[in-house]
Amino acid sequence: MGTPLVLTRVTDSGGMTTNEFSPDTNLKIEEKKDSDSADSKSELSRYLEVFAAELVGTGLLLALGCASCVKGDASKQVTDFHSALTFGFIVSTIIGIFGHISAAHLNPAVTLAFYVLGHISIPMVCVYFAAQIMGAIMGVGVLYLLTPEDWIEPAMCVTQVHDSMTGIQGAAAEFLATLALILMVCGLSDPRCSARQDSVPLKFAGVIIAISLALGKYTGASMNPARSFGPAVWAGEWSLHWVYWVGPMSAAVVAPLFYLTCFLRGVQP
Repeated sequence: MGTPLVLTRVTDSGGMTTNEFSPDTNLKIEEKKDSDSADSKSELSRYLEVFAAELVGTGLLLALGCASCVKGDASKQVTDFHSALTFGFIVSTIIGIFGHISAAHLNPAVTLAFYVLGHISIPMVCVYFAAQIMGAIMGVGVLYLLTPEDWIEPAMCVTQVHDSMTGIQGAAAEFLATLALILMVCGLSDPRCSARQDSVPLKFAGVIIAISLALGKYTGASMNPARSFGPAVWAGEWSLHWVYWVGPMSAAVVAPLFYLTCFLRGVQP
């Protein structure tokens, strides 16, 4: 509903009364229109800014992170340690680049957690999701373009549940891994932690490396639906892919609710 128009009654020279806008009302209406227009442009600009940061950030994460999974020279072995270190430090680097623009979520699970914590709106969640999924597909695509054909393996960089595990076990492992990551997000977004933000990129590098080394042998320790989706699209490998959505996204709801209930009651922002 628009702002109500205030009318004043004035008498013309013939004694007739007519309704006209007062000069002050005209001014207020114009100011309101200008303000609404500026707010609309500002909001659109913010959406585009976040979209660009998440698109490029997630693309870099997948392109550079998945490059660590490429063996290249057959005589050289790629271990879980290589990937864990690479993904951890790439995330910390991207946080340094885009953290002040979009908070560098790079992960639909992190975005969902921010929504549950009340930090972002549903329209902004949609912007994050779209940018992350598109960025993941584009990032892996760039890696495929750069990689010699004889280096490309059938399931390059695809996260897979270990053959000895069931889908439920895989989802539980991804839930546990993502739970630790999201609890880190909750802790660092706590108002009481506002004075300790300088080392945030390294803290995320540390937790990602630790979780990857601990649970990588189970499911690849994705913790990120976009990270698993991008390679799956290019490799066409969808075996138990649901694990990498159900586990992380469930943790993205449970962890913030737990933190809000137990630790943020009565805490002033």
